[in-house]
Formats: sequence, structure tokens, C-alpha cells
Amino acid sequence: MVSRLGGFRLLVLVLFVVIAALGCGGTSAGEPIFVRASLASTRFSLENGLDVVLHPDPLYRSVAVNVRYEVGSRYDPTARTGLAHLVEHLTFRTKPDGTHDVLTMLERAGSSSHNADTTVDATSYYETVPSQSLPIALFVEAARMARPLDRLDEASFSMEQSVVRNERRERIDDVPYANVGDLAASVLFESSSYGMPTLGLPEDLDRITLADARRFVGRYYRPNNATLVIAGGFDPVRVTALVHELFDAIPPAPIPNAGVFPEPVSRESVRGIMDVGADAPAVVVAWLVPPPGRRGWHEMTLVAEWLASWTKHSLKEAVRRTDARVLSRDEASVFRFYAELAPKREPQAVIAAVDEALVKLSRPELASVLGSTKSRLIAERTLELESIEARARVLQDFLARYDRADSIQAELHEFSTLRHADVASAIEVHLRRGRRVVIEARPTPGAPKAGAWNVRRASE
Repeated sequence: MVSRLGGFRLLVLVLFVVIAALGCGGTSAGEPIFVRASLASTRFSLENGLDVVLHPDPLYRSVAVNVRYEVGSRYDPTARTGLAHLVEHLTFRTKPDGTHDVLTMLERAGSSSHNADTTVDATSYYETVPSQSLPIALFVEAARMARPLDRLDEASFSMEQSVVRNERRERIDDVPYANVGDLAASVLFESSSYGMPTLGLPEDLDRITLADARRFVGRYYRPNNATLVIAGGFDPVRVTALVHELFDAIPPAPIPNAGVFPEPVSRESVRGIMDVGADAPAVVVAWLVPPPGRRGWHEMTLVAEWLASWTKHSLKEAVRRTDARVLSRDEASVFRFYAELAPKREPQAVIAAVDEALVKLSRPELASVLGSTKSRLIAERTLELESIEARARVLQDFLARYDRADSIQAELHEFSTLRHADVASAIEVHLRRGRRVVIEARPTPGAPKAGAWNVRRASE
């Protein structure tokens, strides 16, 4: 349960923090903000290596199930980008009971939400079902783990491959500027697998075969490469027994090593130009920053939160849309600023404004502004725990990040106690002296709407 105060008391406490901060014109970035939150859980492992986390909360009449496999797009074989994501789609076609596929079974079980997500590092499957339907959800996930592509034939494979191609067209190819962020990551990571697009490149998606998918799940869809989180209204004793009953017999296997993260050889900044079929320019500035849990990550996350808010107010006439965030990855994160410019606006002017803003943020007189950002960030991260689905996701994230599921208090404490001097130092190390890539998307007649997947280098 989120704190021993209960959901309503927690909401009041968080709102008090935010109101106090804003009412006083913002706390200093050096003043700690005290919020207590806990996701009490039990963790155990099966003999086959499956890691299990139980977070019971009797206040809920539903249960969130979240299964994470430690395999994402960085594991895609050469010339097979998009394979991890395609496999995610394919596993929904397995038939756990021999007749109905995963989606049909979850819908019949009364699932209020069910989906999956593939990132650079991992693939997660999640669903929320009424408490009485938890055995069905666990049966489905056990079948997906034991027989990921059961009864899948070439016709079904081709159909799902077409679905993924269409998804890429809808989310990337037909969206103005959509390639610019992925291309910036590719250049930042020097075209290693850590920088390839999770949805894959079109030519690679066409190369993938059913045999590729079967080899992939055979290597990585194993209990000793997975974590099962169950959160919500359930009896932990009965569910523990059910987990053993359904998952114990699934055999483990040696998991191939993904290799050491290929940290870029060059620390120099890169500026590139992408041709895009749009009516105005866009720009992405990406920096290589620490992964979650490492020194500097909390500071960079706080700066991104501030920058996202600052750009919306300070650049509103120069840009149509902006975004700033830290894309957290297991071994190296990306601090990314993105802006779609208004017609006739120059990317260099926007980049210069952002650079100047970061310099100003490092000055002591902006400590109170950063304090208000800290209050907002802590409030948002605490309030999301009212959702049982969010709790299951957070437990998974923290287990992967810190090897401890109930780390919410520790992480909130880290944000709370950040000093302005810490943030200023991190800006200097990671954003002013660190490796960065700038990609300008320039309107070009006949160019792809999403932007061409190549870059013309230019000096910074």
C-alpha cells in the first residue's frame, strides 16, 4: 500500500507539498521536501530462476500483472532491427488453452486493460483483471513464457508482420519529423544497437522470418530472464501457491550475453542535417547522460523537467511544439530536447536560447525556480502510485534499476535532497562538456515526411 497513511491522506500530503512550494514562490533547490511513500512487497525466486514480486493491497478489487523479459531492441540481430517488437506482437497470437488467443482470453476474463511495451532494454506484458480472474491472467502469462509462439504458422506470422509495418507507417513514416529523434540517438550511440529504433527500419522488418522469431524467443523468453510482478487485491498465500503451480515446470536456459554497452569512442559534439518533407524546420539536441541510479541521473531528470516547462513559456512564439525529457536506459540515458519550429524560424536561434537558459539555471539566483520544479516532480511521481497499474510498473522499474522493488522512498529522497550546486555541477559535466548531437530537420521538397534516415554532417 502507498504509505501507511492510505490513498486519501497521501493525496492531501502531496497537495500540501505543492501548495506550500508554490505559495512561497518555490522552495530552494537545497531544501528537502518530505514525502513518505512505500510499496511494501514480498520477493522470492522459483528454482527455474523466475523472480516474483507480490504487492497485495486489499483496498483494490482488481489485480495488475506485469511480466518483464530482459530483452529489448538492443538485442535485435544485425539487419533485423524491430525483431524484439515484432516478437512482442506475435506472442499475443499464442493460444494458451489451445483454442483462444491471449487477447480473447484476457477480454473474456474481464481485463480492463492489457498491452505490452518494447524498449531498448526490455519487453513488458501487462494486464489488469478483476481479482477473481487473476488465475486466468497468470495462466495466460505462464503459457506465453512456456510456449511463446505456440501454434503460430507462416500465415499468422505474415499477418502480424503486416500489422507491425502498418504501425511503423502510422507512428513514424506518415508523421512529420518522426525520424529525427531516432536518428539523433543513432548518431549519439554511433549506430550501435543501443541507438537503433525499437520499431525497426523498414528494410529490416521485411527481412525478418518466422525462424528468426523462434530463435529469438528460444534464447530470451525464459523464466530465468524474467520478473513477474503482481499488485492489487489478492491473497498472497494463495497466489504464491498458484505461481508455483503454473510456473515451476517451465525450464530455464542459459541466456546469451548482450555484451558490454559500446560507449561512443568520440566525445566530440556532432551537428547534422536531415531532409524532411515538412513545411517548417525542427531540431533535436541529445546528450549522453548517466543511467538511472548513477550519479547525475537525478539531476538531469530534474533539469529536463524544468526545461520542458521553460520552453513552453519562453519559446512559445518560435516553436509549435517542444519536449524535453531524459530517456532512461539501463546503461546510458539520453537527455533529449525537441522542438518543431514555427515557419521561417531558425534552429540555431532556438538552440542558442536553450544553451543560454541552461547557463542561467546554473546560477544561484534560480535556486528557488528549481525548487518549484522539484516539488512538482515529486508530487507527480507520488500521485501516480494511486494507480495499481503504475505501482506494478514502478516495482518492475525499481527492481531492474536498483535490484530492490520497494525503492520509491529512496528515489524520492534523492530528488528531495538535491542541492542547486549539485544540479549546476551536473549541467556543466553532462550538458556543457559532455557528448551531444544536434540534428536539424530542414524542409526539402520530395523528402520523406518523417525525415530521411541519413544525416549530412556539419561542424558545430
